[in-house]
Amino acid sequence: MEKKEKLQDKLHDETTSAFTKYRQVVSGDTNLWCFLRYELIVFFLGFLPGAFGLFLRKIFYPFLFRSVGRGVVFGRNIILRHPHKVVIGDNVVIDEGCLIDAKGCTGKGIEIGNEVIISRNSSVIGKYGSVRIGDRTNIGTNCLFGSMGHVEVGKDTLFAANCYVGGGMYKMDRTDIPVVKQGSYTRGPVKIGDGCWLGAGAVVIDGVVLGRDVVLGAGAVATKDLPDFAIAAGVPARLIRIRGKI
Repeated sequence: MEKKEKLQDKLHDETTSAFTKYRQVVSGDTNLWCFLRYELIVFFLGFLPGAFGLFLRKIFYPFLFRSVGRGVVFGRNIILRHPHKVVIGDNVVIDEGCLIDAKGCTGKGIEIGNEVIISRNSSVIGKYGSVRIGDRTNIGTNCLFGSMGHVEVGKDTLFAANCYVGGGMYKMDRTDIPVVKQGSYTRGPVKIGDGCWLGAGAVVIDGVVLGRDVVLGAGAVATKDLPDFAIAAGVPARLIRIRGKI
């Protein structure tokens, strides 16, 4: 499925004011009041340290999202893009420095289930599609989820630090123009089943489906689908064995 770099075109449009471009990136096609509310809440509360900052963000940050459940913790310096497209469940923790970016999302936007932990400096980006993260999933530091079509993570899944999920592909057939100008495409949705464990630095590329309870070794790159209970490692990832079988 081909995708076009529409946002980049908008940002380079000389007929559009800098203020309009900023609103397109930050809050999207919301009204002026929503934009001002975003600016005030993030400016005054986004960096506040300690328990007082956590308390105020818990009260005021839910106004920025489509919906937010009970007991959600928002860390300092979280970057939000188009938060009105984001749904957050109960007892979620979003740690310091995370990016939740729904500006390119279609469909249901970004959905974060109950009791999810998104650790420091991780990013969830709906570049052109939707993202769904299942209940009780634990995302380690510096992870990146990028949806070109759709990214879906099941329940009770564990990501160690520096994992990369999704992304997309750039066309590169033409030699007369740079790759960045040739457009991008997706091979299909990324789906990761319930109860999986991805080791540090593991990668699941665009269009790959992992079954339930899969273990993907540290540094492995999953380029093909893996069945339920698979243990895989390497670059590209190769099936080592099926859990429960000798």
